[in-house]
Amino acid sequence: MQLRLFRLRFRRRLRRSQRQVEDFGLQAEANLERHFFRRLSNLGGVWRFITAWILLLVLLIGCLAVQIEGLSSHYQTLQPVPGGTYTEGVLGTFTNANPLYATSEVDTTVAHLVFSGLFKFNQQNKLVGDLARSYDVDDHGTTYTVHLKPNLTWQDGQRLTADDIVFTYHAIQNPDAQSPLMSSWQGITVAKKDAYTVLFTLPNPLSSFPDTLTNGIVPQHVLASIPLSDLRSANFNTVHPIGSGPFEWSALQVENSSSDNTRVLIASATS
Repeated sequence: MQLRLFRLRFRRRLRRSQRQVEDFGLQAEANLERHFFRRLSNLGGVWRFITAWILLLVLLIGCLAVQIEGLSSHYQTLQPVPGGTYTEGVLGTFTNANPLYATSEVDTTVAHLVFSGLFKFNQQNKLVGDLARSYDVDDHGTTYTVHLKPNLTWQDGQRLTADDIVFTYHAIQNPDAQSPLMSSWQGITVAKKDAYTVLFTLPNPLSSFPDTLTNGIVPQHVLASIPLSDLRSANFNTVHPIGSGPFEWSALQVENSSSDNTRVLIASATS
């Protein structure tokens, strides 16, 4: 009798458990149908939303990278640093580093490294300021006012002013100096307005006149005591020229006792 009761209870519990499992399965299917399968139709809109945000993020990152690259190239430029040695091979014979007399390719190459001019041509062959900050021309086109940069110095530490500019061009115009540039400067008046301003007065208008202001400037405080008739053979030209250019004269070395094997040693300026 007891065994029969036990079997009946066991069967009732088993059927109850089976019904519970069936109920759980039906509930799971209903929830899966309601919360998953019915919402699959919205998946396309969700993907479009996610894709739009991803594309926007990629676009923002790309714009940021382009902006950084543009700003980097605008504010960061390659600049020379003091120190080192510059080596350049030029076919010819060196004779004179003074820009008042430098005519050959070798001499002009050395003069341009050691001496600065009022203006220079950049890599795009455009005229830009070197010692000069800017210039003005009057309405008649005959008077050019050149403004020097402030705080200019020679390689020996002395100040470079308008006096040096006037001295250079007066020396070129003086026949005693025998400068090959003299013919190009006849009839032009060069005068100092103040310590950082020089006036050039031409007999006739010449729009290309600023292009001629690229020759090197020499120091008055070094050469003023030398007679202009002796300037062409002065030791300044080959022994120890003092300029204001990016490179400073170091030494003159002759190899094999031949003028064809002359080596000019020019060290980078420390200023």
